[in-house]
Amino acid sequence: MRGASNVAVYVPEAESFTEQLVYLSDKHCFGRRRFPFTRVAKQKFTSQLKCQGFLHILSELEENESVLFVDADTFCLSRFEFDARTLDEVRNGRIGLVADIKNWRTELPKGWWSLGAGQGVPYVNTGVMLAGKQAIALFACFADLAKNPRYLTGPFNDQSIVNFALANHFPNSLVLLDKRFNGMADSRDGNTVIGHYSGGAGHYVDRQMGHLAVCARLIGDEFMKEDEYDELIRDPTGFLSL
Repeated sequence: MRGASNVAVYVPEAESFTEQLVYLSDKHCFGRRRFPFTRVAKQKFTSQLKCQGFLHILSELEENESVLFVDADTFCLSRFEFDARTLDEVRNGRIGLVADIKNWRTELPKGWWSLGAGQGVPYVNTGVMLAGKQAIALFACFADLAKNPRYLTGPFNDQSIVNFALANHFPNSLVLLDKRFNGMADSRDGNTVIGHYSGGAGHYVDRQMGHLAVCARLIGDEFMKEDEYDELIRDPTGFLSL
């Protein structure tokens, strides 16, 4: 991995950068980049967006490089490194993810997303994902599935696609990361280095508010004025569009 100087926020090529993103990326020296995106169906926009973005970003890597994909509803609490064994496995084509809080293959009503439940592949959360250039065939599979109407149905957007592909097409491609790298609501603790308000980039207002409040605390007055922060704590709903 190239280090903090190569942290970047990616947006589809037709989308404009917000004022907050421009200011903070200039202030903290992280990148703003675009990727080509073609919408193929009205449903499951997020599945299409992320799977196409993943593949494009991976295609830009050098042979021995790796990338850490993190969702927009995550936050980083401290510096961290992955151990050499995990990085070696990723550079050899496996991808690193954290097990989700539930096995949604069996917890939800049956559908295509349930296939492969008996293969023994853990069900993972895709909010944080470590990958290298050697996994490009796997990510091409994700992108192809996200163009097929059959897989643009059901729960969890790209997460269902990734878990389906891992269980049914690439069963030996997963390396489990420690939960501290994707601290969801039921698994965050004092060891968490990347927190995740899973669903906070979607329609779960309480998670949006929680994520926004954490980011405001982490970034401080660079993100909003003191009186705005006080107002956020009293009534966060007015700041969800920031």
